[in-house]
Amino acid sequence: MPGTSHTMQTEANPPEADFNNHLRTAESRNREAAAASPPIPILFLRQKGSPLSASTDDISPTVHSPPAPDKYAAAFSLPIFDSHFLPVLSHDDTINLDALTTILRTRSSEFCAVIATSQRAVGALIRALERCSNQGGTEDKVIATWRTKPVYVVGKATASAALDAGLFTIGGDAGTAATLAEMIIKHGCHGTIQAGNHVQPKHLFLAGDKARDVLPIRLSEAGVAYEQIVVYETKPSATFHADLDNIRLETGAGQRPWVVFFSPSGVDVALEAIRKSPVWGEARVASIGPTTSRRLWEVGLVVDAEAGRPGPEGLMEVVRCALGGRNRDDLP
Repeated sequence: MPGTSHTMQTEANPPEADFNNHLRTAESRNREAAAASPPIPILFLRQKGSPLSASTDDISPTVHSPPAPDKYAAAFSLPIFDSHFLPVLSHDDTINLDALTTILRTRSSEFCAVIATSQRAVGALIRALERCSNQGGTEDKVIATWRTKPVYVVGKATASAALDAGLFTIGGDAGTAATLAEMIIKHGCHGTIQAGNHVQPKHLFLAGDKARDVLPIRLSEAGVAYEQIVVYETKPSATFHADLDNIRLETGAGQRPWVVFFSPSGVDVALEAIRKSPVWGEARVASIGPTTSRRLWEVGLVVDAEAGRPGPEGLMEVVRCALGGRNRDDLP
């Protein structure tokens, strides 16, 4: 269903058409470079092709996230890159679904907005709204009420998931939770008083069990009212170590591989296996953003490239710079 986006710009992102043109140019240059050198192995610690992991997620798919074309695979393609995808985490997206449904159905007047910093959180919101729609009676009015409330998000992919469900978003270009917190503090609805019952409205904060505390701490410091509910739980993939050992590639002379991390939790789960791997143990390290980079630094890894904005475009830019003169003319 169509939504109306009220995204606040924090940095300039290239439009979708520009990125598609970029991919076509990349494919052309890749073909020309095919005979120049063997491909550079790159391991993405995320599920390939899941719409719920388009920018920052590293979680295995479920029935709610069927395979889809993957822009990382398109951007980092043969013959320049030999791309591999391996999810680090699995998840349970039914945590507190009953409680969330009850909140949506019975307490809408208490909240002025929703905070959902990941696509998993948006997915939980959508499932709870679908439950409301299946109850009949006055539930259509409940859903319509929540669609009038802004959903604060981090990243374009999270915004897109909310828009597809008929919700409208703020913060699609916010690259971090810290940036989003400042948006909420400056532009949020916490400064208004609801008519009739004189209750200061709150933000409904949908979080994962491993969520960092950057956003809630900053909101609390600024006196922004919110109520947090955990709506999904993450845990290590039971098959990650075996799957990592099963990756086979032929690394050409001088082709040092890359490993791309997508979350602090992914760092914690994958670090030991990556360090012990004969293939990936000496790889160069890339991260999808500053929060993940911070965790990598904390565990003693050097971050060779950090995406300036979440997504394949931002990642390609910094990997290209990190590669420097080598294969520079061949890179897209």
